[in-house]
Amino acid sequence: MEPIVPDKYFYKIGEVAEITSLEPYVLRYWETEFHLKLTKTKNNQRLYQKKDIRRIQDIKQLLYDEKFTIKGAKKKLKDLSKKRREEKKKPLNQMGLLDNVKSFASDREILAKLKQDVESALDILDKEYQPFDNMKG
Repeated sequence: MEPIVPDKYFYKIGEVAEITSLEPYVLRYWETEFHLKLTKTKNNQRLYQKKDIRRIQDIKQLLYDEKFTIKGAKKKLKDLSKKRREEKKKPLNQMGLLDNVKSFASDREILAKLKQDVESALDILDKEYQPFDNMKG
């Protein structure tokens, strides 16, 4: 299960260590070994972005779960990056996007049916309460 990453622009090394369950010294080592390009403050404090955290999670999976060597993980990451770039370039299947979209016509039909059901329910309520209206007089 992937850890939940809070929705922020930047994360300090301690936050990333907690999110990824890695020690800060491991993150610093991987920064140099895997050439992570991090943003740094004026005080030289590392600031990670979500893309950096995803990359670290990829590295962790390759090294710890899939038992790659560092050299093998570097090659696999290069291939993975290439694959992700190619997927971004693929044109979207526009018709596939419409599968989950309801048309306004279907919304109008639903509203008309709902109106009919509400009117029917109100008619039933009016008929049920008429005997009580007659008792008042």
